[in-house]
Amino acid sequence: MLSLFQRRGEVCREKQEAAMPLDRFFLHCGKIVSFINAIANVEVNRTLDPNTIFRGNSLTWKCIDKTMKLAGMHYLQVTLKPIIDEVNHTTNHWCFELTT
Repeated sequence: MLSLFQRRGEVCREKQEAAMPLDRFFLHCGKIVSFINAIANVEVNRTLDPNTIFRGNSLTWKCIDKTMKLAGMHYLQVTLKPIIDEVNHTTNHWCFELTT
């Protein structure tokens, strides 16, 4: 089954097209860690030059990136949303300016 997912990553021009559905599927099944571990091991074993491992355009890196975004979004919503809602509710008449 892993080779099927690897081939999907090789066939898609945009690795993000392959990474998002794979991440969502394995995250839903509770197997995301096993999946990322498996594709990372394949990438490590295929790599001839250690300077090119986990490049930003590999399927492994795209899956890791998407997993962090999915998990991070949930974490932020759970931890920060109640605080932001409380601030918004208690200070409706205030103006805030956010700078980066």
